[in-house]
Amino acid sequence: MNGYRDRMEFLVVYNRSSGELVSVDAYADGSAAIDALNALDSGSNDGDLETVLLGSDSFESLKVTHGRYFVSAPADLKPATR
Repeated sequence: MNGYRDRMEFLVVYNRSSGELVSVDAYADGSAAIDALNALDSGSNDGDLETVLLGSDSFESLKVTHGRYFVSAPADLKPATR
């Protein structure tokens, strides 16, 4: 069994200055996630925005392992699925 079979990619945009989550999108297709990350990176000149692509088996796990991105987010936040 492949341990990465159920892995999702999460594209997180975080504002460092305000400490607020700007957006989070979930991708089942890693190539589509990388394309989205590249599009965001090429179109942004805002040094306060941190754009990261993180892999996890679930959104709940991601919130535990990378909690700093979600401190200001609503508890019932769900990522947009792409």
